[in-house]
Order: sequence, then structure tokens, then C-alpha cells
Amino acid sequence: IDFVVGSGGSEIDDYILDIYQENHTLSPELIKEIMNHYKDMDCNFTICHEGILYAPKDDDYIRDMAEGDGIEYRVVDFDTFLTRPYRKLMIICDPSYMPQIVERSKSFKNKDYKASALVTTSFLYEYMDPHVSKSNGLKEALALHDISISQCMAFGDEDNDIDMLEEAGIGVVMENGSIHAKDAADYVTKDKDSNGIGVFIEKFI
Repeated sequence: IDFVVGSGGSEIDDYILDIYQENHTLSPELIKEIMNHYKDMDCNFTICHEGILYAPKDDDYIRDMAEGDGIEYRVVDFDTFLTRPYRKLMIICDPSYMPQIVERSKSFKNKDYKASALVTTSFLYEYMDPHVSKSNGLKEALALHDISISQCMAFGDEDNDIDMLEEAGIGVVMENGSIHAKDAADYVTKDKDSNGIGVFIEKFI
């Protein structure tokens, strides 16, 4: 691995150049405003920082997410925690409740911020800076090495991979991927449980 682009494209960790960047973050004030917009709803919030999930309350949502990702979670006072910008805010809810979260998102307004939010899994709704996308993050990382995204191959499975799949020279989607992701890809490979990425690389590269 030469570099990692994480957090939807807002985080770059380049091991060759020894560069770490957090780009296009959300301010503490904005994060609080977003959380307040959903305060009466059946959901929780989390911010991933340095490999730990931080949440304002302890419930099944944060416990299940931490267990599923195999990482630690901590319940903290967000008024104290939110003293610096973070890459993104995640809303966690039951999958059956997600349509209500999405509907509520339509009424969020901030004159200084054009909301960029989307469903990334059946139980996660994420807020990021509008400039954050996987393709933009990849372009910023590649630019450090004078490489174009058109020279790259990208693998994905969800709707938040679509821009990357479309802009990469070759976009490949897992068989278990979303319908829209498959529409954006050049190829469909086997699913994640059948070593889809490995199968594709072995066959074509």
C-alpha cells in the first residue's frame, strides 16, 4: 500500500511521501447544528477519530456498529469533544427508520453550508463537506504523484462509490453492489464473499 484515501475522500495518508492530510472538514458549530436538527429522532451520532468511534450516548446503534466494525467506541460529552473540526458526522439508526432520517435531512438549512449528505449503508447517514467525494480524494492523493484518475482502476459496491467508478479509467463493482453502482461501472466482478477483487485482478491484470 502506497497511500490510503479514507473517510469518503477527506483523509489522505501517503506512506511514500510521509504526508497526512485532513481536507474539507466540518466545523464543531456545524456538527452541533446538524445533530440538533435530529435531536427528537430515534437515532444516535458518531464521529470516527484515530480509529475510535465517539458517540454522545450509549445505545444498541453504537454498540452494534462498533462490534460490526471491530473497533472501540467511547461515549463522551460532545460539548467538550467538539473543540476541533472533524471529517464527517455519521447518523446511526435502524434500517427501517432510514427513510425518516432521509426525509428530515431535506429540511436542514444553513446559509453558509451546502449540505452534502447521503446514505452509505442501510443504517448509516453521513454528513460531509460538499467537496468531499471518493473521486476528489483520490485525485488529490494521485496529484501528489503526478498520476491521473483516468490511469486508475477502482472497485466499489455502494452508491457513495459511483463518482469514483465513473471517473476512474476502469470501474469495477462487486456482484453484491447496488443497482446504481453497477450502472456506473465498466465491469461487475464476483461478490465480496467470493474474493471478487482478487478474481478480477487475477483474470485481467
